[in-house]
Amino acid sequence: MTLRVDAHTHDVELKPYLAGSSIDRTVLVQSQPSVEETARLLEIAAATPFVGAVVGWVDLAAPDVAERIPGGLRGVCHPVCDEADPGWLGRDDVQCGIAAVGAAGLLCELLVRPEQLGLALDSVRANPGMQFVLGHMGLPPMDGDQSQWREGVRTLAAQPNVACKLCGVLSLAERRWRLVDVAALLDPLVDWFTPQRLMFGSDWPSCRLGGDYDEAVQVVEEGLQALDAGEQAAIMGGTAARLYGIG
Repeated sequence: MTLRVDAHTHDVELKPYLAGSSIDRTVLVQSQPSVEETARLLEIAAATPFVGAVVGWVDLAAPDVAERIPGGLRGVCHPVCDEADPGWLGRDDVQCGIAAVGAAGLLCELLVRPEQLGLALDSVRANPGMQFVLGHMGLPPMDGDQSQWREGVRTLAAQPNVACKLCGVLSLAERRWRLVDVAALLDPLVDWFTPQRLMFGSDWPSCRLGGDYDEAVQVVEEGLQALDAGEQAAIMGGTAARLYGIG
């Protein structure tokens, strides 16, 4: 049986949604920069069989990042896109924190805006032995010029230690999406990353801004119909299972 993984949820009150979409496991990802929330997610994971991994928050700017990483995490994510300082990701202390995450054997999820993709690229190049995941597809603008996003993500995808989540399509589009618009996003990502470095993520419950859980799954599956069964299986579960260590 092919393992199907939702690589991005904030909450586990979704067991019936997973069953309805034939999703076997889910990855809990932090929704705020909070030590308390990360501890809660780890507690939920320990008590919930269908939670396969947790990506939490650690203060990357702290001088003792290695000591602050709780046991049980598979990765660390910081909402760089919400930082008031546009150059936050490039700060020396933050870069030391990212290196400490990699040294601990964890992956780093990059949640950045298109204008921050250059700093993301610098971070990836500075840590070639570390796994990175681009969250929310690099937050592509749903309206207007996408040239900065396309160039930034294409360049980032050329780095072999970067994967990408096909996540947040519904919440970005807020019900304005059409299949042709989704394909315009997914097609280049498939070309740039290949299915072996792409993974589905629902962004539940935020996806409810633009639909429901079933739609979040459906819109990605329909956008991938031109791929063969093996490629679709990689994106809908195989890549996430491998990167997050889900059996």
